[in-house]
Amino acid sequence: MRSPTTSPALEIFLRQPNIEASPSWEFINGEAQQKPMPTLFHSRVQRNLVNSINQQTTDYEAIQELRCIISPLSPVPDIAIVKSTNLPKEDGPLQNAPDWIIEIRSPDQSTLNLQSKILHCLSNGTQLAWLIDLQRQQIWVWQGAELPITYAGEDLLPTLGTIFDEGLEDIIADLDLTQMKRPGLAQSNCETISYPINVDLPVWMIEAIDREAQYLGVTRQSIIKVWIGERLQQSLRRHL
Repeated sequence: MRSPTTSPALEIFLRQPNIEASPSWEFINGEAQQKPMPTLFHSRVQRNLVNSINQQTTDYEAIQELRCIISPLSPVPDIAIVKSTNLPKEDGPLQNAPDWIIEIRSPDQSTLNLQSKILHCLSNGTQLAWLIDLQRQQIWVWQGAELPITYAGEDLLPTLGTIFDEGLEDIIADLDLTQMKRPGLAQSNCETISYPINVDLPVWMIEAIDREAQYLGVTRQSIIKVWIGERLQQSLRRHL
């Protein structure tokens, strides 16, 4: 499970004997963190998505709980969708970022940790990321360097290749979510930053960016530059 590009701290983590216990351990922002035990609804959504994706394509493979080594992090996405030609020939972790990751937020799970993981993957080659929030019944979607978009209800979700076009209602169709508490949004949930002009971003996004920047020892602007990229700048200029 060694990689020539891993950091010393990550190497130490990867040598630990218990990191593949259930639930798995991840190495995020310099800390070993055990994933929460999935709930019934979480497990059903995870199973249904993996089965649906793998039934529709051979170009990609959807894999549950596949360890990825994306130095200096080692995330274990709920679902990693990887181009078949990029899968390792030998048994072991994926030594790079998956093409598409899907995270399903568990009750009381830190959204910041999930955001940090997603941002790091996007900065290292992931093309598409979903963050499914069953309590709020919505999905945050990142595509490449674009800002995330929230999908709900019958909105068709972006995928890779020819994989299904489904909405959130299709994904959770067999779940009874009527008893789940849907938390309201905070009264003040946006902050204005300047890049390259004033842009309103959700507070959770700013916090995730700052946490990644602090851990890597770089500025907020450098993280935003990698993450948002030229496409956002062009989009902003078109609306000036």
